[in-house]
Amino acid sequence: MEDNHKKALIVAFYLSKFDRIAYKHLTFGNMTDTHKKIGVILNVNPNTIKNMRDEFDSVLDNGRKGWWQKPLSKTRLQTIEKFDNLSEHSLNAIVVNILNDSELQAKDIIKDVLITIDDNSEKLEAKRSYSFSTYRGQTGLAAENYFINNYVDILQNIGFKNCTYIDKRSCGCGYDFEIIVDKCKKFLEVKGLSGEKGSILFTDKEWNTALKFKTHYILLVVKNVNIKPEIKFIINPAEKYKPFPKIQQIVQVNWIVKDL
Repeated sequence: MEDNHKKALIVAFYLSKFDRIAYKHLTFGNMTDTHKKIGVILNVNPNTIKNMRDEFDSVLDNGRKGWWQKPLSKTRLQTIEKFDNLSEHSLNAIVVNILNDSELQAKDIIKDVLITIDDNSEKLEAKRSYSFSTYRGQTGLAAENYFINNYVDILQNIGFKNCTYIDKRSCGCGYDFEIIVDKCKKFLEVKGLSGEKGSILFTDKEWNTALKFKTHYILLVVKNVNIKPEIKFIINPAEKYKPFPKIQQIVQVNWIVKDL
């Protein structure tokens, strides 16, 4: 399968899975206009875009029956397998990059995505895994321990007095600690940097949680974590930063905030 048709499959899956929200967020107009615009960008017949979407409609709960008369082909199944666990926000980021692949960064982002769809593959692993990994790098774990050992002074720096915290790191809820202050809940994510500057990585869950809780979500960055720790607070990081997605071959999306 040619790369432009692989791209079309991913876009069509997005249109099918998130339906009206997807069409709205692409801002190309109504469904017909959207198919035409995508067709021009990808050099694919607009009817092909619609037909691909209709194929996915047959197995997705969006109110359309789609092409239920025939079983899905291998590439369609692979597309579902690779992208079905992504949020609308994350899949939209992939689709937007696909549709803007004249940009160098977009080319780098979609390169690994396309090789996940292979019509020559002899085996398709149908089992899905939604397990949460509790692995943390050394800097991240050091930063978390620094917060635990100094949380009273750290939280007072942003005006949180007489508050407690609940360790939520093993819950997979998109943040590390729940802060109880004045009978209200705040959600604290802790990241560590080995030096004065650097980039930090959010999992897709963490970034979508930041988008959800807005001003109640607080990012604590511990710089020079192994030498002379310095702290930086960012309240509502989802409003202050525009990260770019880092997409792995397993299509797990993380979000990188550069140069803090």
